[in-house]
Amino acid sequence: ETAIKYMTDGCLLKHILGDPNLNKFSVIILDEAHERTLTTDILFGLLKKLFQEKSPNRKEHLKVVIVKVTMDIHLNEMAGDILVFLTDQQRRIFLPPPPGIRKCVISTNISATSLTIDGIRYVVDGGFVKQLNHNPRLGLDILEVVPISKFPYLDPPNERLILEALKQLYQCDAIDRNGHVTRLGLSMVEFPLPPHLTCAVIKAASLDCEDLLLPIAAMLSVENVFIRPVDPEYQKEAEQRHRELAAKAGGFNDFATLAVIFEQCKSSGAPASWCQKHWIHWRCLFSAFRVEAQLRELIRKLKQ
Repeated sequence: ETAIKYMTDGCLLKHILGDPNLNKFSVIILDEAHERTLTTDILFGLLKKLFQEKSPNRKEHLKVVIVKVTMDIHLNEMAGDILVFLTDQQRRIFLPPPPGIRKCVISTNISATSLTIDGIRYVVDGGFVKQLNHNPRLGLDILEVVPISKFPYLDPPNERLILEALKQLYQCDAIDRNGHVTRLGLSMVEFPLPPHLTCAVIKAASLDCEDLLLPIAAMLSVENVFIRPVDPEYQKEAEQRHRELAAKAGGFNDFATLAVIFEQCKSSGAPASWCQKHWIHWRCLFSAFRVEAQLRELIRKLKQ
C-alpha cells in the first residue's frame, strides 16, 4: 500500500540527516516551491545531488515533483473566480459574485495556506513574497519584500554572509579552524534552533540547569506571542495585561517575561482561555509547548 507522509520543509530536512538517500521514499513532492526559503534552497541542493549520485541502496529512482503557482491568466477558461496574491485582507471575499460576473480577489499570500475561498479556479502570483531574512550585522531577523526566485536557478549566497555564518559557527565551536564540523556541531544539527541558542541550551544541559532555559528557547523560536489589537480601547486593555505579566517577571527582563508566560499558561487549567484573557497568541504558545518538549527529548538523548 502507498503511504503518504505530510511534513514541513524543516521536518524533511531533519529527516535527511538520518536518511541521506531518502531510501524510505519513492516520490518527494515539494509544494509552494516558489516561496523561496533557506530550507527549500538546501533541500533543492540535496535532492539535486541525489539525482547526480545514485544510491546503491535504492531499488528505483527517486521521483521529485515541484509544485508552484502559475503566472498565467486565460481569458477563455470556464467559469471560476480568480485569486491574486499581493504583498491586506477584505471580508467581502467570501461573498458569491452576481450571475455572469467573475470575482477577482486581491489578497496577500496568506490565502495560499490559511484560507479556503469557494469558487476559486485560477491563481495569479505577483512574483513577490514577504520573507524573513537574517541581518548578520544587526543580529536580527527582518521582514522584507523580495522577488520570488525562478527554479531551478538558485542564486549563489553572498560571500560576506557565508563568512559571517562560518564565523558564528566557529564562535559556537560547531566547526574547527579548518571548517570541519566538530562533535559539538554534530549534536547542534539535531536542534531546531539558531546556532547561538542551541549552544546555550547544550551548555545549560551540561550544568544541569536546562529547565530554566528550555521554555525561553522555545518561546524565542516561535512568532511574537503578544497580541497587539488595532482598536484603541482593546489596545489599552492588552497593554495592561502585558504589563501585569512583565511585573510578575520583575518588569525589566524580556526573557523572564517569556518564561512567566510559558509557565503560567502551561500550568493553567485552560491554556487557550488564559491566552485570550491575557491577549497572548494561543497558537504560538501551543507551538512553544511542542518545541520545548522536543528540546527536552533531545537533551535527554544527549545526556545518555
